[in-house]
Amino acid sequence: MNKENKRKLLENIINTLCKASTTRFNQEKTKILSIDLPEYRKYVEENRKTAKQEISIPNEIRIMKDRKILRTLGSYIENKTKELI
Repeated sequence: MNKENKRKLLENIINTLCKASTTRFNQEKTKILSIDLPEYRKYVEENRKTAKQEISIPNEIRIMKDRKILRTLGSYIENKTKELI
C-alpha cells in the first residue's frame, strides 16, 4: 500500500468479492507491505495508519518491516533486502 491507497475502500472491495464468491477473507493472515518512501513506511509502522485521516490498521494485521520478505501467491515481495529464499 502507499499513501494514495484508501484502506477502507480496499476492505470494502475485498468484502464484496468474498460475499459474491461465498469465500471468507482470512484477516488473521493479512499482511501489509508499504511501497512508498522510507519515511512513509516508518509512519505506517509506527502509527498503524496509511494516512492521518485513515482508521487504524487492526492489530491482527501484520505490517511488514524493511528487509522482511512477504510471500504472496507464490511470489516474494520485499523492501530493501538482498536475500532470496
